[in-house]
Amino acid sequence: MGAGKSSVGRRLALQLGVTFKDADDEIVIAAGRPIADIFAERGEDEFRAGERRVIARLMESAPRCWRPVAAPS
Repeated sequence: MGAGKSSVGRRLALQLGVTFKDADDEIVIAAGRPIADIFAERGEDEFRAGERRVIARLMESAPRCWRPVAAPS
């Protein structure tokens, strides 16, 4: 967290004229609660599992040419 991935992603998307989706924002929407609450109530392992599901969904819905080259492990 805090590495600047979202900032770089937003700038890159703007330059390329494509939509940017922030995984953290999508996790909050999917879970219906803030990330801090997920960590506090469910722990990091559960958060990471949800993160993987959200990123997989985002990658499936993205055009093949615009998919990210890396996802969290």
